Amino acid sequence: QKMSGISAQHSTKIDGKREQLQQVQKMFRTFAVSLESQTSEMKKEARKERQQRRAVTLHKMDTGSVSLPDIHQPRPGEEATKEPQGTAVA
Repeated sequence: QKMSGISAQHSTKIDGKREQLQQVQKMFRTFAVSLESQTSEMKKEARKERQQRRAVTLHKMDTGSVSLPDIHQPRPGEEATKEPQGTAVA
């Protein structure tokens, strides 16, 4: 009879500890999901900011730019059949 009382006390204590552990595990899972969600959102925001900065930078670079002439096109008044330099035919 004394043994069954001790066994019941230990079982109750173990069950209580098991329930505590399960609650702590649930808290950690909830925290991990929340943290992952926030991290994902922060990455999306950072990516969007980088794209916006890049677009602004490209726009700034594009304004006031000058296109260089094509050096392979004959100049006005030159013959179009002129051999390029360095490719002399013997």
